[in-house]
Amino acid sequence: DGIFGDIHKLMSVLEFDDVSQFNSFYDFVFFISRENGQKNITVQKALAAWRIVLVGRFRLLDRWCNFVEV
Repeated sequence: DGIFGDIHKLMSVLEFDDVSQFNSFYDFVFFISRENGQKNITVQKALAAWRIVLVGRFRLLDRWCNFVEV
């Protein structure tokens, strides 16, 4: 997906020195992943975003994604 490729590139140049910086970035990713006017994102978009944004930060990421996919 184009947007998630851009997110991956952006993450490679950003440094998250504290939790609040990462939280702001996570909120930004959620915001840009939504369809126009929607409050939620699709499961597929959430999975794609989590696999990019949470890799190396959430040790149960693969299990979580597998659970959500089922």
